[in-house]
Amino acid sequence: MNESSKYYPLFSHLQQSHQSELVLTLAEIEALLGAKLPQTARTQRAWWSNRSQGAVQAAAWVEAGFQAVAVDFAAGQVTF
Repeated sequence: MNESSKYYPLFSHLQQSHQSELVLTLAEIEALLGAKLPQTARTQRAWWSNRSQGAVQAAAWVEAGFQAVAVDFAAGQVTF
């Protein structure tokens, strides 16, 4: 993951967590990024897909060794 990527702070956080599962709220992710997530991250499961191409956000968790396994829009959290 390129350090200049908007999602590098998420990658770094996940990589350094040394946990097999991590639950983050959308607000926690935004705090890591220092920016708001796009609206689609709050409404569309596809944004959280684990695709390896065409989704720079997915590269953040996939390259850190995680998969987005659950998205709870009502609670505003993602389980990696």
